[in-house]
Amino acid sequence: MDVRRSWVPLLFVFGTALSARAQEGTPPARSLDGPFEATLWLENDNLMVGLYGDIAGRHLDGSDLGRTHAVGLAMGWDVADRIALRLELSSALFTRNLEPVTTYDSANIPVVFNEIDVLRTRVELRDPARGLRMGWSLGGLLHNHETVSIGSTGQQRLYHQVVRDAINPRLWQFVYLHDGRGILAGGVGSAWIGVTRSIFAAPWLRLGVRGTAELELNTIWAGSALRVDVNMHVALGDPRLAMFVLTAGAEAYGWLASGTVLVRTTIEGRLESEPIDFWIAIHSYQGDANAAYFAYTFDNVTMTVGLTVRI
Repeated sequence: MDVRRSWVPLLFVFGTALSARAQEGTPPARSLDGPFEATLWLENDNLMVGLYGDIAGRHLDGSDLGRTHAVGLAMGWDVADRIALRLELSSALFTRNLEPVTTYDSANIPVVFNEIDVLRTRVELRDPARGLRMGWSLGGLLHNHETVSIGSTGQQRLYHQVVRDAINPRLWQFVYLHDGRGILAGGVGSAWIGVTRSIFAAPWLRLGVRGTAELELNTIWAGSALRVDVNMHVALGDPRLAMFVLTAGAEAYGWLASGTVLVRTTIEGRLESEPIDFWIAIHSYQGDANAAYFAYTFDNVTMTVGLTVRI
């Protein structure tokens, strides 16, 4: 927690410096939004889909439990760099073992689970000249404690079965058991405001800071939160062709029902170009894991791999 606190004054000073430079009339960063874009991302607690554990040792990788697997698909349209419309579908899996896992090799591990599926639309209004944005979202969600669907639960089961049969016969399998809570349906909506500051310190060097405050209300009240997200980035390369972007940031979720906080810190590397973005990010979750909403989760580390294509 001390590391995150130390970022606060650094981000404040960095953001103040960028604001001063922006007033001097620095060249604006190019827009990366096209008329249409599609994004696919996958998050998992087995880093590099288990390759890290194979190299560094199984005991140093994720447990494949808790916040274990998530996937998302989004489609977006941009209108004159002023209005962004986005449709998002995501599925996240949270599990808990029912007995101690003494070994993973060739194991059949009984777990209870909660698959959270969300479909939502987002509308964002932008003022590129001032780096301001605001927006809102509305969607529906399912908390599935009962059925192995084609979402994140089914994907995890299929992956483990295929890899066991084709590559690693010792890969562990999960036995998914319902916990009696069935399937819960609800709705979710949010509104946010944010600011972005970026400058070109040199033709090949871009510096930036970005902050967002978002209020999300959920009919499953335990999931309602005030989210504050702050990050800064350094980008190297030719903005007309491609840039490598390194980002460090933190998101704080203040749960309205309990008054507690979950913090997700992220380090991300992204290859950014006009038609395609590809990124890998490492996340650390610490604080109140909010068992009242997620059901089965704890402090852990995950990796996200994502791809955006623009047409």
